[in-house]
Order: sequence, then C-alpha cells, then structure tokens
Amino acid sequence: MTRSEFATPSRSPDSSRRTSALVGPMLGGGENSLNVSPPRGKGKKANTATSLVVEKERTANRVTGLKKSLVDLSSFSTTTTRRLDETYYSVLEKKSMLHNTISAIKELAVASRRLTGEFEREAEEMARDVDGQLATFGQFNEQEQRIEALQTRIEKGRTRIQGLGERVDLVRRRIEGWERADREWQEKTRKRLRTVWIVMSVVFAILILLFIGAQYAQQVGGVDLEDVAARIVEKGANRTPGLGVDSKGDGSQERHVPPLWGDRGGREEEDRLRVFDEL
Repeated sequence: MTRSEFATPSRSPDSSRRTSALVGPMLGGGENSLNVSPPRGKGKKANTATSLVVEKERTANRVTGLKKSLVDLSSFSTTTTRRLDETYYSVLEKKSMLHNTISAIKELAVASRRLTGEFEREAEEMARDVDGQLATFGQFNEQEQRIEALQTRIEKGRTRIQGLGERVDLVRRRIEGWERADREWQEKTRKRLRTVWIVMSVVFAILILLFIGAQYAQQVGGVDLEDVAARIVEKGANRTPGLGVDSKGDGSQERHVPPLWGDRGGREEEDRLRVFDEL
C-alpha cells in the first residue's frame, strides 16, 4: 500500500467549487445568462451535503485501507514469528551438534597432548638409552635388543598417531553424514506425511462408499425378499391340491402320498437359489 492512500486529501477542489458556486453569478456585473444559480442558502446546503458525502467516502476509504494494512501487518508478523521460531529451533539443534563436536575435539586434543608428552618422554628415554649404549659400546646384543624395542615403541607411537588422525576424519565424516541424514529425514518425513494423508483420505472415502452401498443394498434387498417370499407362498398353495387321493379311482385305490416335509430341504435349497437368481 502506497503512502498516498493514507495522506490527507487536499480540499482545494471543494473550496474552488464553493467559490465558483458563490462568485460565478456575480461575474459580469449580474446574473449569468447561461446558467442561473439557485439561491445562496440552498447552494450552501447542497455544497455542504456533497462535501459531507465526499468526506464520508474518503473516510471510509481510509478506514478500509487501514484495516487492510492492519490485516497485512498481522499476517506478516505471524509469518515472521513462525519463521523466527523455526530458525531458533534449528539454531539450537546446530548449537547442540557443535557442542558435541567441540567436546569430541577437546577429547581428541587432550589425547593427542597426552600422546605427545609420552612420545617426548620416550624420546628422552631413547636418547638416554643411546647414550648408555654408546658408553657401553662393546655389548652389541643388548644394544640390538634395545634398538628393536625402541623401534617397536616408535612404531606403536606412529600407529597411535595415525589412529588419532583417523578418529578426527571419522568425526568429520560423521558430522557430514548427520547433516545429510537430517536433510534426507526431513524429505522422507514430508513424503510420508503426504502419503499418509492420501491413504487416509482414500480409505475414508472407500468406507463412506461401502456404508452407503450397504444401506442401499439393505433397502433394495428387503423389498425383493418380501416379493420372493410372497411368490414362494403362492406356489406352495398351488401345489397343495394335487396331493391326496386320486379323484378318478375308487376309494380303495389310494395313491401313495409323500410326506409333506419330506423334500423340504431340496425345496428350500431351490428357493434360495431362485431368490439369489432374482436378486
């Protein structure tokens, strides 16, 4: 929003309009022949009303602009606060990592200092041993053994120094790996959250569709089953008169009437199959 929207508008157009409305009829020494102005009191009232309307519109525009600026400022402050919180937490995490790294480096420095002191002491001992060997030059076997022992000690010192260097490199690689793992974890977390939301939405939609389908199937199935039951009852009633004694023969020649519920299982199975076919 520009600065001109909040500036107080100039009142020169209204004042010039009022002056022309009052002085216009007096130009030329009398009334204007082209445009006769209304009486003085009515002109003042009209100009005052129009100026009030214009001033109200300007005030409303200013209030609207101020409200919009307030909303923009509120949203900007909220966004800035959120970003500052995120930056603060990330700085705290980096600070803890740096503290851990510094403590590890301090431990390595103390270990290297201790090794350096031991190496200096061993060098002094070696120098004293060499002086003693030179003093006792005739004993070569003992000197060779001492030299071999010193060489082994020197090799051990070198290997320890190399181990410290490798530990420093390992710490550096671990720090770099932590940074890469942090970035990868953030990306994986975003993807997992997005996948979880999609899966939950799909499952929820499927459940709603299944519920609606079950309700609809239950309603439609209830009506069809009633019709099918009525049809089965009618068919059973039609079959009943055919059973019993043959009307054409005499009373002694009775047909063998099967039991009423003898083939009930078969009929029920057929009725079920027929019901499923009709469904």
